[in-house]
Amino acid sequence: MSLSQTKERVIDIFNGSLERFVRSAMILSAALFFVYVIVVGLITFSVVHRKTVQGQTKQLRSDIASLELSYLAQANTIDMAYVQTLGYTEVKNPTYTNRTEGLALLSTHESL
Repeated sequence: MSLSQTKERVIDIFNGSLERFVRSAMILSAALFFVYVIVVGLITFSVVHRKTVQGQTKQLRSDIASLELSYLAQANTIDMAYVQTLGYTEVKNPTYTNRTEGLALLSTHESL
């Protein structure tokens, strides 16, 4: 094998390797671009969803505030005369009770 034949063979191998490298680089670039587009799309949808949820949260907080105001307005209208019209009576000497031991601890007599 002469020097020129060896040189041509090396050039052929190099050209084949270069073609494979370029083809692989193009495929990898296309795959990475596809992944990039998907990630950017997911981030965009996530931001839009978060903004929607924030708007819904603001609306719910507003609804809760109006319900609290109406509750307070109604709670201030309750007096002893109104309660007696509903059939309730005032307790004169209330008696309270409490349990110092839980049901599970009654057998061991350990206090809470």
